[in-house]
Amino acid sequence: MSINLEEDKIDSLANANTNDIKELSDQVIKLRNLEDKFASKEEELKKLKNDIDVLSGDVIPTMMTEMNISKFSLSDGAGVEVKPVYGASISITKKEERYDK
Repeated sequence: MSINLEEDKIDSLANANTNDIKELSDQVIKLRNLEDKFASKEEELKKLKNDIDVLSGDVIPTMMTEMNISKFSLSDGAGVEVKPVYGASISITKKEERYDK
């Protein structure tokens, strides 16, 4: 007795209800459409995040610096303040040198 998976697959498809196959096909298409929509929304969110970062990290601070303003408030109470931020990091090569000793 030998097992032939290919024949078993063909037999099971031949025995499957046509409506079931249509329903499965519809669900796969629905999934693909949702994945495409999700990817599109993800790209849209990345663009929005980038726009926010540009405005908050570059455009507004530059304008405020040029106007010699460090704080700005709107009539609804929302506002922004420009503060100096200092940061440092150790380069990968320096980290490796430290651990090699």
